[in-house]
Formats: sequence, structure tokens, C-alpha cells
Amino acid sequence: MLQRRLASKNKGSNNYEKARKKVEKQHNHIAFKRKDYHLKLAHKVCDMADSIFLEDIDLRQGFPPISPDFVIELVSPSDLKNQRYEDLQAKMQEYLDNGVKLGWLIEPSAKTVEIYRLEQPVEILNNPQTLSGEAILPGFVWDLGEIF
Repeated sequence: MLQRRLASKNKGSNNYEKARKKVEKQHNHIAFKRKDYHLKLAHKVCDMADSIFLEDIDLRQGFPPISPDFVIELVSPSDLKNQRYEDLQAKMQEYLDNGVKLGWLIEPSAKTVEIYRLEQPVEILNNPQTLSGEAILPGFVWDLGEIF
């Protein structure tokens, strides 16, 4: 709407400059809202996860709008007292919806691991001995004997 008003003004006139400043102010406001949303989303993901992995991050231009590449959710007995297992699964799905590429939901008491991958169905492993970082963490292998 503001841009239409700007287009109807004569370039160089005082009214054109006033309208241009209003459009600029509105664009800056929208850009700030987007940055704020991404910052809050990134902080939410970082606060929710037990572990995260970020690949190639450059903080020289400030905190980028990111989500981690990899998360690990290790289910503890207190987790199951405070929330249902389905809530943890929903949290893992939320990670994927926000750009996480690989996630492990590890349930030590049941000796199961649910592997969440971007745009793929969940894979459930019963009593696995190791987990691989796949393409996200090439060469990383975690021996689950320490947990199970």
C-alpha cells in the first residue's frame, strides 16, 4: 500500500521523499522482525536440545538465522516423568521442521534409538551397538555401550 502511494508521487518532490521514507521505515521494520524471529527460533532450538552440531558457521556478521545440522535428545528418567514420550517425538519432528538434518532420540532404558532425517521416515533401531554421524558428521561413530 505504501509503495503504491510512493509510485503515484512525482520524483524529487517533498511528498515523494516523505513517502519514500515511510516505505524505507516499513521495510526496515519487517527486516528487523524477520531477524528477531530467526534469532528466537535458533535460541529455542539450542535451548531444547541436549546436544547440537553446527557445520561451517561464521559469526563475524553477528548471530545468523540458523538451526543446527544435528541434534541428540537423550531421554532421561526425569524426562519421562515431566513429559510423555510422544512429546519428545514431537520435539524431534519440530527440529526437522526447522531445518535440522539429522536427529537421534535415544532411550537408554528401552535400548532404542529413533533416527530422524530431513524428508525421510523415522528409522527405529533396537539395541544398536553404534551410531554413525552419516554425511553430517563424516567418520563419527558413537559406541552406545557407554549408554546401554
